[in-house]
Amino acid sequence: MREKFARFMIGRYGQDELNRVLSITGLIALIVSIVIVRLVPLLSSILWIIAVALIIMCYYRMFSRDIARRSAENQKYLNFRYSLAVKKQRSAQMAAQSKDFKFFKCPKCGVLNRIPRGKGKIEITCPRCGEKFIRKS
Repeated sequence: MREKFARFMIGRYGQDELNRVLSITGLIALIVSIVIVRLVPLLSSILWIIAVALIIMCYYRMFSRDIARRSAENQKYLNFRYSLAVKKQRSAQMAAQSKDFKFFKCPKCGVLNRIPRGKGKIEITCPRCGEKFIRKS
């Protein structure tokens, strides 16, 4: 049986990070829809439909022969997840430094500039584009 499945999967995409997220999200939505069926029947039905759609999408991606497209989808998901992690890390760093520094965005290029607190009104020069702007620290 295992050999038959292995032969069947030759040339197919298989499992990746996006499939794991789809299947786990689908199973969680399915369990939640079963638990709340008596409390909120309409929401339970909607969650059940979403859960089934996620699980079908997971299996469609897994058995797909278009490996390049599935790989590109997974890479987009991984890039999105990485950008969220970077934003979370950056906001945690800014929160830790907020006692001593103020952060200002450059009006021209949008880069964040870190300025020490308590210096009054100062002229800030953006290190990237050279734009000068005045802000109160």
